[in-house]
Amino acid sequence: MQVLNAEDDSVLFSGDATEVTAWNDWKTPTVTFTLEKETIVKLRVAVENKAAGWG
Repeated sequence: MQVLNAEDDSVLFSGDATEVTAWNDWKTPTVTFTLEKETIVKLRVAVENKAAGWG
């Protein structure tokens, strides 16, 4: 998960990747950040699924 500057899509902050390794073993991705000035941001969430993976 990433926090982007909405004006130019530059990455301001990144969270740690999470992985589901077993059925019903869900993880909650997080990203913690502090803005020094008022900034419009976007949140980017990427999902990757391998062949024959769940989803």
